[in-house]
Amino acid sequence: MIIFFIIVILIIISILYLVYYLSNKKMEEFSDYNEKINNNQDFNNNNMDLINNLNNLVKNGNFENGKDITNQISKSGYNKIIYRKNPGKTSYVLEQKKTDNLTYYEITCDNDKNSKYLLYFWLAVDVKDIDEVDFNKLINIKIQNEDFTNDIPRLNYNIVQKVVLSNNENESWYLLKYDFISGSNTIDKFKLFLNYSDNLQFNTYYFTDICVYKVLIDAENFIFNNKLISYVDGYHYESNIPTWHDLSGNGNDLFWSNIPLTNYTIGSLNTLNMKLIGFPSNKLSNDSFTIIFCLNKNE
Repeated sequence: MIIFFIIVILIIISILYLVYYLSNKKMEEFSDYNEKINNNQDFNNNNMDLINNLNNLVKNGNFENGKDITNQISKSGYNKIIYRKNPGKTSYVLEQKKTDNLTYYEITCDNDKNSKYLLYFWLAVDVKDIDEVDFNKLINIKIQNEDFTNDIPRLNYNIVQKVVLSNNENESWYLLKYDFISGSNTIDKFKLFLNYSDNLQFNTYYFTDICVYKVLIDAENFIFNNKLISYVDGYHYESNIPTWHDLSGNGNDLFWSNIPLTNYTIGSLNTLNMKLIGFPSNKLSNDSFTIIFCLNKNE
């Protein structure tokens, strides 16, 4: 009987040790995974703010809970949301595979005329050299004009960051950034396609953390522009006139009582003893409005 109890105790101790060992091993792998991502950072806090900002026009672009993007309206060919390790916010990605059929994943977003948009997303593809990817065909933007013709905006792109998971180059992910400007006669929606081809360039693509932001053409980093009425800054002031032009596109300029002295190198205005006159108050909400004033004072 005593021997039996000793054997039982030894078995319990062995099980507890095994659980402890496996738990520590998983924690080490998780820490190592996070460290690889953090040590691979190659972009600034402005880009991180973009990724985390609630102004994203793509809803559920990280496929949370294995679900489609909320404003996805159609898809064709092989498109499947799968569980896969990635540098995004969730463990889910969109997998696209080459077939004999037309393949695309279509998303619709709100559009304003003459507006600039930034598109960010993580991409992994089964190719050793990312330079082989035809980025012009990877993303397609289509906007209908008011006369029912199509506006195909010019796309600019670049690779913002590369992350290698588990020290395996075959597990490389790339953060891509595209930008484009909508036309002057476009309607209130645009269509975003992830690939659009019956002969994909490579066999497999993975997408996640898809984000689209409307930004100001002359102030790209200012993305908190929902219901923005007016935006001005020192870098874009024309020193030979008293008008301080509104960069929001709404035409709500401000006016100095005199012409400030300007230093374009640091974006400063010398406004000593000057008054600044705003636009008519009927441009503001009757209930409430907010003024944000950022001032760097030179001693």
